[in-house]
Amino acid sequence: MLTNKKYGIGMIMAKSDNMYIRRAKRKRLIKRQIILSIFLIICGVIFVTKTDTFKIKDIKCTGEVLLTEDYIISQTKDLIDKNIFGINKNDIKKSVKGNPYVKSIEIKRKLPKTLVIEVLEKKGLYYIKDGSSYNIISSELVLLERLESIEDKKLIEIRGLVMDNVNLGEKISDNVRLQNLLEEFYKQEEVIESKNEEFSIEAIDVNDLSKIKVYLGDIEIKLGSDENVRGKMSNAINTYKSGLVTEYIDTSFNGTPDFK
Repeated sequence: MLTNKKYGIGMIMAKSDNMYIRRAKRKRLIKRQIILSIFLIICGVIFVTKTDTFKIKDIKCTGEVLLTEDYIISQTKDLIDKNIFGINKNDIKKSVKGNPYVKSIEIKRKLPKTLVIEVLEKKGLYYIKDGSSYNIISSELVLLERLESIEDKKLIEIRGLVMDNVNLGEKISDNVRLQNLLEEFYKQEEVIESKNEEFSIEAIDVNDLSKIKVYLGDIEIKLGSDENVRGKMSNAINTYKSGLVTEYIDTSFNGTPDFK
């Protein structure tokens, strides 16, 4: 009986020793794994930041960059040869948004060496004549720029809208109804351009939103109110294309347009 008790105690002690040994081995293994992980991370950081593999060699502008591409390239050219992971996206956005034509911007890394800048420009460009200069306005009624000439720009004139002490980047009006109207005309002009028509919207008179007037060249279109603008414009354009109009087209009422 004594022998059995001693044997049992010995077995327990042996199991206990084995358990401590396994725990010690596990701790050493975990420690080695941690050290190896830290070493690999350090090597990875050195590889990413100190080698030429991830240095920017190309900057691409995508999206709607009809008016802003040259500006964006000039503002970001200093990023060439910088580490693609070391750039500050917020700083780039602040710099590029200094252009009043930029509505929004997204910056993406295309590994290993390309930076992609996706831009959305403000849509629906209009102008208001101010003496010998031109105030460039977006369809959101934001003052974008003041120019002495607009020969190289395709813009629609806004008539009957007064500007008072507005700075660049500020709204000239918070009139939502007017903004929606200008958005509609922007879309209408896009349709005209997509069909390669030989005419375009030259001007819009918004002095009275119950008596809106639009000009296709020298022809005045009387739209009346801002309800169903697209339908009225479609009727007016079809009448205009008939070649019979010399002075005006009236679509301010239901039915066949009146014209002269």
